[in-house]
Amino acid sequence: MRSAAGLLVCLSPFLPALAQPAPAGPGTLTAPPAATTDPVPYDFQRLVVRKRAGSPPYPPLARFSNLEGEVLLRLTISRSGWVERAEALEGPRLLREAAAAYLQAWTFQPVLVDGTPARVQCDLRVPFHLGAAPGAAHPSAPPSKVVVEVAQNSTEGPAVLETDRLEAELGRFLDHSGLTRVAPLEAGPQDAFHLGLQIQVVRAEGLAICQVRARCSLWEDRDLAENEPGKPPHIAFFNRVIGQKGDAGLQDLVAGVLRQGLDEVLAPPAPIREVKAAAKPSTPAPASAAPAQKAGGVVDFDFSQIRVKRQPPAPPYPTAAKLARVQGTVVLDLIIDPQGEPVRAEAREGPVPLLFTAIGYALAWRFEPAKLNGVPQYARFRLTMPFRLR
Repeated sequence: MRSAAGLLVCLSPFLPALAQPAPAGPGTLTAPPAATTDPVPYDFQRLVVRKRAGSPPYPPLARFSNLEGEVLLRLTISRSGWVERAEALEGPRLLREAAAAYLQAWTFQPVLVDGTPARVQCDLRVPFHLGAAPGAAHPSAPPSKVVVEVAQNSTEGPAVLETDRLEAELGRFLDHSGLTRVAPLEAGPQDAFHLGLQIQVVRAEGLAICQVRARCSLWEDRDLAENEPGKPPHIAFFNRVIGQKGDAGLQDLVAGVLRQGLDEVLAPPAPIREVKAAAKPSTPAPASAAPAQKAGGVVDFDFSQIRVKRQPPAPPYPTAAKLARVQGTVVLDLIIDPQGEPVRAEAREGPVPLLFTAIGYALAWRFEPAKLNGVPQYARFRLTMPFRLR
């Protein structure tokens, strides 16, 4: 298995370079002195990578404004090798969320101190460099304003997000981006972003499915319908779909989907890749290391660890997708309760016309309880569903 330093290579244009260790010297931020429960200062180059994020998309808002720069991050890594926290200490505001989200997805070999797994902390720098986009005009400073337009609709009853919840999520987005929300009349062509959000909730057969579509661009590009093939993108489109059984906690569901949609505007998620072993690691993982990761009361499992109790017959092909000759593969994250009943499904990838059917189908499965150390858990795992026209 290679060290972290051996994996630090440059990516293609329009993508940020991989993380680089922060050099030591005057002015470098360091971890606080180690205490009994405090993380131990550690050199990022000495870490051994288990999994790392693939090439992340350039942050949309930063790309539109042709923003480049470098972000200084401080990582806190748990005893089992998961990133507990990725904190941006320095760097352009519009790049910080993307840098933190990128490293948050890495996992490392546990660090042993005197033979015992230890929490560690290290600093590193993540550079972001845009390729030479034809005709790109580099402004002296990135836009500091944003116009937000929200459209909400629901079928069969009130399920739109309440005003206070909506404003709370938008406020969170503004805090993280450093942007100021303004009215359309206050937006200049080059000094403001445009963010359009469409929130929809659909109910059917005991299910509630929430979809959030986001469209963002510079204010001057707000009337464009799509990007031109072969040219640098002027608009970013995002689509989030999550379904659950019943209406319990529906406001929380809608707020969560909106939050994820807004997070994608700042830092689209990157795919996770396992790093294959190239040599025996210098610090082997302890035998007691857990095979699953628990976060927020939900344990992450691989689908191979889950036993299926009942798989329902394949659903009818979605009519709209069939008429449009749409086919493809939908990737879902499914959460089941300690009894093995699916309670929530989130679409991660796939053609939009197939997502609602895939979520409804996934929530109809039944599983054996997923256990960690013999105890049934709320469990999350990934399902892949191919849709093929015949």
